[in-house]
Amino acid sequence: MASINNDVRPLSLLTLILSFISLGIVTTILFLNIEHEAYPLLLALDTFICGIFLFQWAVDFSRAPHKGQYVKHHWIDLMASLPIIEPLRFARVFQIFRVIRILRAGRDLLTSIQSHRRETTLASILLLLTIQLTVGSTFVLMAERGVEGANITGPIDALWWAIVTVSTVGYGDYYPVSLAGKVIAVVVIVGGVGIFGMISGLISATINAEDDSEQRQAIEAFHQQQAEILATSKAIAAQQQALLARLEHLENQMSEQFESTQRAASTEQPLTVNAVTADSPDEHKDNEKAKDESDNQIPSKENKPSSNNVDSKNSPD
Repeated sequence: MASINNDVRPLSLLTLILSFISLGIVTTILFLNIEHEAYPLLLALDTFICGIFLFQWAVDFSRAPHKGQYVKHHWIDLMASLPIIEPLRFARVFQIFRVIRILRAGRDLLTSIQSHRRETTLASILLLLTIQLTVGSTFVLMAERGVEGANITGPIDALWWAIVTVSTVGYGDYYPVSLAGKVIAVVVIVGGVGIFGMISGLISATINAEDDSEQRQAIEAFHQQQAEILATSKAIAAQQQALLARLEHLENQMSEQFESTQRAASTEQPLTVNAVTADSPDEHKDNEKAKDESDNQIPSKENKPSSNNVDSKNSPD
């Protein structure tokens, strides 16, 4: 399901940690008198955590491919994120059990964190901010209580001082005067500087990610074009190979026809010569007689004296 896939993301792991903190705060509120001085501080912290819960639920809802199915399976998380109604916060136990069950099923937590770096950074910022406000305001109130000249005397003053100190604004209207309070202030200031440094890095990473996405799209388009060219070249090469094979086949056929024609001509030529030179016996006899007659006529002509010779012999000297 899509919801289960979302549970292993960094924001869901953040809600797992904040659920324990919220349950501790709500349990403390239930045992405190409404007029107790710590009651407004704990209520404000619980409201802040509920805001993170609602933010995480909205993010997961926007990611879910089937909105109706997500609401059907996670409506109790939405109810447990509503502020002011503290008993509803115990419904976060279902969220805790769900994430623990998924982690025990073998999901790789480190891989999930590394594959969602920006979301991990955002979850870390929210977690550190919650811890800074909760611990800082609580401990500075404890450190400044009963100190002479202290101006942080109530939970609302402590929470306001923690917010101003974490944001490194430093109005100066509330400040610790005890040694323990000043040490706590140093820790909160350093943590606040780190948190806002992470926020700046997250913003710059988001801006650079847009440029990187455009570059990746251009690179992917270039690679796709190269792949298309390569595929076209392979197709042309295959056509050329097929054409060459066809030409070779035609050449072999022509050479075979030529050889067969030569063999047929060579077998017909001796038969023609023999047919021309071969005579019948009668024709051979006739040829022999004609040859003998011609031979007899030639010597008679040669032996016949010419008239000139006779006249020369009979004439007187």
